Amino acid sequence: MSRERSWFRSLLRAEDDEVLPLLWSFAYFFCLLSGYYILRPVRDEMAIEGGVQHLPWMMTATFFTLLAVTPLFGWLSGRYARGRLLLGLYTFFAVNLIVFYALMAHQVLPEWVARVFFVWVSIFNLFVVSVFWSLMADLFTAEQGIRLFGVIAAGGSTGALAGPLLTTSLTFVLPIPMLMLVSAIFLIACMICIYRLDRWARRRPQSRPGDNGGPIGGSILSGIRLAVSSPYLLGICAYLFVLTMSATVLYLEQTRLISQEITTAQARTRLFSEIDLITNLLSWLAQVFLTEPIDQPVRPCLRTHAVTRGQRGGVQPDRIQPNPPPFLDLHHRPQGRRIRHLETGPRSALYGCNA
Repeated sequence: MSRERSWFRSLLRAEDDEVLPLLWSFAYFFCLLSGYYILRPVRDEMAIEGGVQHLPWMMTATFFTLLAVTPLFGWLSGRYARGRLLLGLYTFFAVNLIVFYALMAHQVLPEWVARVFFVWVSIFNLFVVSVFWSLMADLFTAEQGIRLFGVIAAGGSTGALAGPLLTTSLTFVLPIPMLMLVSAIFLIACMICIYRLDRWARRRPQSRPGDNGGPIGGSILSGIRLAVSSPYLLGICAYLFVLTMSATVLYLEQTRLISQEITTAQARTRLFSEIDLITNLLSWLAQVFLTEPIDQPVRPCLRTHAVTRGQRGGVQPDRIQPNPPPFLDLHHRPQGRRIRHLETGPRSALYGCNA
């Protein structure tokens, strides 16, 4: 038994006291992305049910809503303890999902509920999905991160496959509103993981600043000052601006084509989840087999330049995902199919170059 435990720890590259929080972190990221990828195809379907002609306005509403709630998130992060803040946020969004289930199931103002849900998913991504790695950075030291974050990220990759696969299967037997409850169950599982991780951080003997469960800290103004003062970060902002613009144009076209070709909500939701499944599977395969050979001999700046040249040639990026996607989309009309092409994560490389 001791030999098996030693082999397991060696496989995870974890010390004895790190195995349990590592497994909780793995489970947390798995449940988080599983729940998110259940909501993503529903969000895309709601874009159609809310009216494809209104989609630009829904995106505009998303922009202004995020502009309003981002300072609120910074304010909450600076004033509430880490565990209390995250558990409160997850409870709030789980309750939201139950409310959306009730509204969708009873067909209450379906077009307006669809539009609100489209915007809501972006807020969910900001408050729930994006904060994950901030929590991990608070819980683990830099040395631990080097050893353990790969295993934790594998939990997210697995969840990004399980979520679309589960959605594709459930759409054959359950109505779309029931997917809200399934995603809420995953959020509750995330809350259990957060609670266990917060308890571990409070009890471990070698404590770091912030490990006492205090406020996460930070504000939107401090982030803006840091970005404006760094030409490098301004360059990343410009890159993301262009990426998002091209992604938005393609997303509008994709939604229009699918709304014309497929007439039932169940079938469209299933197609959106299948697209996510294929995308994430190709992402996993590329990360395992292609990223390392390409990343070693090519400098990040040259790699990013190659991506830019590829975009000029007609290869355009699709929607930004919660974990940095190493792909570009090629859209093929009129079926709305897409093939992911390797980008090798230039955004991650850019951040790494600045370290």
